Amino acid sequence: QNPPDVILMDFESPRINSIDAIKLLKRIAPDIPILVQSVKTLQKNGGLEIDEGIDNSIYNPIQSNDLLEKLNYYFNHTA
Repeated sequence: QNPPDVILMDFESPRINSIDAIKLLKRIAPDIPILVQSVKTLQKNGGLEIDEGIDNSIYNPIQSNDLLEKLNYYFNHTA
């Protein structure tokens, strides 16, 4: 199997606790970066931190250039 280069995840998933999902993904595949899409700012004292396993984030409304720039970074920096 070929693992993904990056995981793109919606943080406001109605069916799953996103923090638990991120922690599980990091246990299973610690080297795969997680890019989280959210309507909320994920900062210290206001939400989830990078320490929780998020490698990067993008906010709604998503700007295509911003998304492509972040995805390209991971596509170009993964083995």
